[in-house]
Amino acid sequence: MKNVPIYEALAQAFAAEGVDTHFTLMGDGNMHCVASVTCGPGFTQITTALTVAARGRIPLVVFAGEAPINARWYNQAFDQPPLAAATGAHYISAHSVQRMYQYVREAFYVARHEHKPVVLGVPYDLQKQPLPDLGEYQPSCAVLPARRPIPPDAAQIDALVAKLSQARCPIVLAGRGVMRADAAREVEELAERSGALLATTLLARGMFDHNPFRSSRACSIRAARSMSSTA
Repeated sequence: MKNVPIYEALAQAFAAEGVDTHFTLMGDGNMHCVASVTCGPGFTQITTALTVAARGRIPLVVFAGEAPINARWYNQAFDQPPLAAATGAHYISAHSVQRMYQYVREAFYVARHEHKPVVLGVPYDLQKQPLPDLGEYQPSCAVLPARRPIPPDAAQIDALVAKLSQARCPIVLAGRGVMRADAAREVEELAERSGALLATTLLARGMFDHNPFRSSRACSIRAARSMSSTA
């Protein structure tokens, strides 16, 4: 890929990493891009979200515009890396055209494997420069060793089965582990076979909204049935 503006090459690299949804707070520092905020005042608006994501260990990549790298003065200039560090986020200053793809790979690697928010800051004027011929973008998952799931311990499974069989009203509580393993369907099958209700932690809220046996809805249904039977 050559003679493509950096902002366009970055958008394609983000798409190669699997990004299909974006939120944006527009300004001149990110007017060419998506999944982003502009520099200075725009960046300060996401500090609460970054803090929550860092404390919740939520993998999140934010594209942030930066003040033009060659400007002597810029009215939205702001020292963004220290503010990002204060929230617990990882900040990458993408100031080298030759390393632009490496910055993107690093951002998605850190977000996914360290489970934290990452801010990729690219100066406004740098985004408009043509990208050198760096070859085809390789996403972070393509250059990392493939990991295989660890087989469950048979003794733990037997203990779980025994507890479920003895429980009068079991509730399966799903959280980040289920989200990371993409195992919502398997958890629903377990609940259906064992007669358990479904619930989630705050970070996984909404995972079972479609299921009639999520704890709040199922309890309401049971209460309604109980009232009708005694009427």
